[in-house]
Amino acid sequence: MNRTDTKRLVATNTNKSQPRKTQKTPKLVRTATPTQIPPEAGNGYLDQLFENAQEAIVMTDNQGRVLRVNSEFERLFGYSQDEMTGKLIDPLIVPKGHYNVASCLTKRAAKGEQVVMDTERQRKDGSRIDVSVLASPIRVNGTISAAFAIYRDITERKKAEQALNHRIEFNKLVSFISSRYVMTNDFDEATDFALREIGKFTEADRVVIFLLRENEPVFDITNEWCKKGVSSRKADLQGTPMGKLPWWMKQIRKKKYVLVRDVIQLPKEASSEKDILDRYNIKSLFAIPLVAMGDFAGFIAFHNVMRTGVWDNGDMALLKVFAELVGNALERKRREDFLRESEGQYRSVVEMASDGIVILQDAKIKFVNPRLGKMWGGPADELLDRNLTDFLHPDEIPKVLGRYKKRMAGEEIPAIYETIMLRKDGTNLNVELNAGISQYQGQKADQVFVRDITERKQAQSWRKMLEGSIEAIAMTLEMRDPYTAGHQQRVSKLACAIAVEMGLPQQQIDGLRIAGLIHDLGKVTIPAEILSKPSKLTETEFSIIKNHPQVAYDILKKIDFPWPVADIVLQHHESLDGSGYPQGLKEKDILLEARILTVADVVEAMASHRPYRPALGIDRALDEIKFGKGTRFDAAVVDACLAIFAKTFKLD
Repeated sequence: MNRTDTKRLVATNTNKSQPRKTQKTPKLVRTATPTQIPPEAGNGYLDQLFENAQEAIVMTDNQGRVLRVNSEFERLFGYSQDEMTGKLIDPLIVPKGHYNVASCLTKRAAKGEQVVMDTERQRKDGSRIDVSVLASPIRVNGTISAAFAIYRDITERKKAEQALNHRIEFNKLVSFISSRYVMTNDFDEATDFALREIGKFTEADRVVIFLLRENEPVFDITNEWCKKGVSSRKADLQGTPMGKLPWWMKQIRKKKYVLVRDVIQLPKEASSEKDILDRYNIKSLFAIPLVAMGDFAGFIAFHNVMRTGVWDNGDMALLKVFAELVGNALERKRREDFLRESEGQYRSVVEMASDGIVILQDAKIKFVNPRLGKMWGGPADELLDRNLTDFLHPDEIPKVLGRYKKRMAGEEIPAIYETIMLRKDGTNLNVELNAGISQYQGQKADQVFVRDITERKQAQSWRKMLEGSIEAIAMTLEMRDPYTAGHQQRVSKLACAIAVEMGLPQQQIDGLRIAGLIHDLGKVTIPAEILSKPSKLTETEFSIIKNHPQVAYDILKKIDFPWPVADIVLQHHESLDGSGYPQGLKEKDILLEARILTVADVVEAMASHRPYRPALGIDRALDEIKFGKGTRFDAAVVDACLAIFAKTFKLD
């Protein structure tokens, strides 16, 4: 059969289940009798569909010889039409080891079955690809005269599946290692286990932990795992001076990783490191810093001695997580060593601490420092061996006792939280607890730092009073101008919503809210008849209006706010292009809070009724800030404002 005959066969007998170019492949239903193409379909139409399909398509005779392939098949497998025509398809694209399955697929299609499967195929250049195959017979007048197969490249999908499975297995391993650290007091035993498991997982030849000696610029190998047949370097590299690793230390002391994919490619400044690696036949490595108690403590190194190693970004991210796990375990060990081996010094430090400290075992108090006794209002030794719940406000007992039990059971829960302590005289004391697992007299314990937060609570109360006063001032101001009643509250509400959308921290949002509530404070000096004038202002009247940010600033600068409220209010009529007032500031000279307040003020003012015009509506207001985006108004602020209104934000 020549190529023209083949085209005619395609035009009249292509199966309807062939995927269309613009559609995802539907879920296929296997049937014994494939659906027939309608005879009215034109040859030219189906021929174009065959050639332009996004999937690779091949047509074969009943013996599996190629009749025709489309352009995508030529691209995917690297063969031309002429190279394949008349040849058996399987020897061309089926890798060794897959012949039997592929032959079965071809025979089943020739017998009238429609078959779908995921498998592996081979390109002309020998490279392999993962594909999804749909094979189906072609019937002419009820007789199977040929077959076709559709191939879809699923390499990326397979890679994604493999990466996901790799991450799942890593998470299982980390969980397993974490439990090992939690359940044992032997750090070295747990670490040797961790190195062995992570070494097998990463297929490294050797995994080594180097730790800095105390008060010496020297590294010691404390733990090592080697693959079978790989020599230990624990003795050889013991006591390695930091001075021999200048290039290395420049990277790793900044808490960055060191990646050497091939020792041959090390830069000239790493000549000292290259000498060491060559001496011990280390061809490639990946090293990650260990951090304990916030300080650089050493590093974990993954060695390849039999091959150069290529760690991709995914592998490196996972190994950083592993290093954090080991660093946390090391920190815990050092804290426990400090408690166990230096108890006399510890007691001295603890007794002088400004915070109360209590150690709990079995929900009973086993140790307290003098500061906690003072906070309680009695001698510290009267607290020993008493139940934790004896010193808690009744309403707080379920929370504190529940967290204690979860922490002792090894659950991850927040370490810092507030509660109410019951003092000896029956009065309440607001405290903040900072709890963590430690060792006391060789047994697991809960060590809790207790901080008196009375002043903090008073400051919070003062802040509430301040905010209440600010709101009262705002309401008093708006009584002078009934047409703008509620304006400042609505501007403040909108400004805060914009700030939240932009991801600003709460401290900054709090200051913005206060500034919004009193941004028109300076209008207190403007005659009421100007504020409520229904006609156009004269130039003199407008100059008086324009002075209100400066008047407000002069009043507010004398108040010691915890935020730059005075400057925010002063700048809330400035524009990025310098056309604003009173200072004509531009761009970065304007505080971000002021740029937010400007947009909120414009939107609220235009959307609301004024004595000199009716409300223009929110759509007109949003059009205005769109028009001034990047010139008068900050683009990021405008985008955030538009976003919140798209989420059905309401001014009222």
